[in-house]
Amino acid sequence: MSYAWGGGTAAGPSQGIRDGRVADRHGDYNKIGFDCGGLARYARARVGITLPHQRGAQFALGDRLPRAAGIEALHPGYLVFCRPGVIHNVGIYLGDGQMINAFASGTFIRTDPVDLHEYPGGVRLLP
Repeated sequence: MSYAWGGGTAAGPSQGIRDGRVADRHGDYNKIGFDCGGLARYARARVGITLPHQRGAQFALGDRLPRAAGIEALHPGYLVFCRPGVIHNVGIYLGDGQMINAFASGTFIRTDPVDLHEYPGGVRLLP
């Protein structure tokens, strides 16, 4: 599945939107897919949890796991975040240091290692 800036709803992939920058250069507004917040929103909706689309708002929800707890405290399904400064990405933890990730315009949804250099913590969300 393709990355699409602004794409993804609780019901599934959707058409991306214009951002006036990189996403437009990659044609995200003409793609059906997910951005990171949309993918997290969709996955949580499958288990009865309603999330906002914005990754920063998602970071403020649920039971927080601080960076100091390490990735050992994460369980599959927890949300993991990346930031230098503001939250710029959210993924879904799969286990064994890996997450499913809708990372950036021009990419596809993929599995990536959790970036410990940019990891501020995780979030556990329960229905």
